[in-house]
Amino acid sequence: MHRLDARLWKPTTLDDIDTDSDEDTQETVTKDPPHDSLLSSCARSMQEHVVSHDSSLETRNRPLVQVDHEIAMEISKTTPEISAQTRHAYLQVKAQIGHLPGVTDEMIKSEVTKQMVARAMQRAALKVGVKERGADASRHASKHTAPLFDDHRIQQLLEHQFLVLEDVMEPATMRELRSEVEGLHAHGALKVTVQKNTGTRDDLIAWMDESEAAHAGPRRALPYAIELLKGVADVLNRAIPGTCLRVPARAMCACYPGGGAYYKPHRDNSQTANGGYSNPREMTCILYINPDWQVYIGRFRIYSRIIEHGSSRHNLEYPTGTPKTSR
Repeated sequence: MHRLDARLWKPTTLDDIDTDSDEDTQETVTKDPPHDSLLSSCARSMQEHVVSHDSSLETRNRPLVQVDHEIAMEISKTTPEISAQTRHAYLQVKAQIGHLPGVTDEMIKSEVTKQMVARAMQRAALKVGVKERGADASRHASKHTAPLFDDHRIQQLLEHQFLVLEDVMEPATMRELRSEVEGLHAHGALKVTVQKNTGTRDDLIAWMDESEAAHAGPRRALPYAIELLKGVADVLNRAIPGTCLRVPARAMCACYPGGGAYYKPHRDNSQTANGGYSNPREMTCILYINPDWQVYIGRFRIYSRIIEHGSSRHNLEYPTGTPKTSR
C-alpha cells in the first residue's frame, strides 16, 4: 500500500488551560512558589541537549542541527514570558484538581511545566520555520503529481478537508524508496528532535530537499518522492480558484521505530487569540511507505473540527483508506 494523505484546513483551537494572565489572578500568583527556576532549568536542558549533540553529527545532518539550535535559542529568549504563563496555568489546574486523592502539588507542577514547555517549543519551531516563506508552487510543478488529482478527488478534498490516495507510486519505486530511507536510518541520518524532551513525539526525522536527498548517497526514489509531494501545491493552485499555496524548501522524512513510538494530538496550524494563525501552513501532505501496514500497528487520526460536544474524528485505516467517523 502506498498512500498519500492530504489535509487542507484552517483548524480551530481547543485549549484546556488558559495561559493569558488577568487581573483577578495577579495577586494570587505571588502567593505560590514561583516556577521561574524550574522552567528555566527545562529550557536550559533542552538547549544543552541540542548543543551537546552538535559536535557528534556528520556534515550531512547539519541543517537539522541548525534548526534545532535555533529553536532552543528562541525558547531561551522567551523564558520569562513562559514562566508567567506557567504560574498562571499551575494555579488554574491546582484549583481544579488539587483536592483529588493522590494528586500532589509536585505532580501538578511537573505536568503543567512539561505541557507549557511543549507549547513553547512548538511556537519556537513555527517561528523558526516561517523564516523561509516557501517558493512559488509553479517552480515545483510535477508531471508525476498532476495525474493523481482529478476533479472528483479535488471535490473530495474540498468537501471533507482531507483526501487519501492509494498506490501513488509504482511498486518497484516504492520498494526502492523504502530501502533508501532504511539506509538513512542505518547510517544515523534520522535524529530525535528536541520535542522528545517534553513527551510530544519520539520519532526520528531528517529534513532535506531533492538535491540533498540525491547527494546523501546513490538515491533516486527519495528525490522523486520529495518532487511528488512538492507538486501537490501547484496542482491545487490550478484546480481551486483563489488558491495560492507556496512550497517549503525541505520535506521531512520521519520514522517511528516501534515500541510504542508516538506523536501526541496536535495542530499543524493553531488559531491565535486575535483571530490569526500561528504559521503560514495551509496544507499537509504525507506519503506513507510502509508495506502491508495493519491497523493494530498504529494509525493516523484526524480531528477535522472542534464542536461543542467533542471532536469529530476520522480514523484512516488500511486497506481502503475509507474514513470511519466517531465521536
